[in-house]
Amino acid sequence: MKLVREWLIFEESRFLLEDLYIKLTLTTYLPYGAIAHPCTGKNVN
Repeated sequence: MKLVREWLIFEESRFLLEDLYIKLTLTTYLPYGAIAHPCTGKNVN
């Protein structure tokens, strides 16, 4: 049972890390002129 709980904590922290990484890359690259915004397809610059 302890293993299962530790695995769940690991999965959750990995998910949070991926979420943070995505947010970081979005806030880092989007302002510096990603060519097209994924939603609209328009130029962001």
